[in-house]
Amino acid sequence: MTVRSSADVPGARRYEDPDEEESSWNPFSGADGAFHDNADARVTLVSRGTLGGWDRRRFRANVVLTGEGEDALVGSRVTVGTTELDVVRRVSRCVMTTRPQAGGIGRDTGVLKTIHRERGGALAVGALVVRPGTVTVGDAVSPA
Repeated sequence: MTVRSSADVPGARRYEDPDEEESSWNPFSGADGAFHDNADARVTLVSRGTLGGWDRRRFRANVVLTGEGEDALVGSRVTVGTTELDVVRRVSRCVMTTRPQAGGIGRDTGVLKTIHRERGGALAVGALVVRPGTVTVGDAVSPA
């Protein structure tokens, strides 16, 4: 996966089709540049420990970490592969986490209730790209 700043992404807004086995990028009408629903955090990281038994796809995180404890990264800069990230905040979750999703993930209203009860409404951390680079499976998260 290559991580870039949204300012580096030319062309029309686009999204990945979750219904395709081998997804392609499909254009849609909108402002130029990549589409992201969160201007404060372009990359999200969540740990397997935080996910517990939930399917990671429900939360659309860019990076899934082994272990647990990603909340402790907030306020720090880290490297993942050749990318440097500024971890700026915990990611607040909304009703979208309860909706059915591609790949057989069913509706589950208990997800958001649990996130609010046990994690103050946040699950995962959000980061901004300081130095674009490449992230591959197995890359460690290290202090920058």
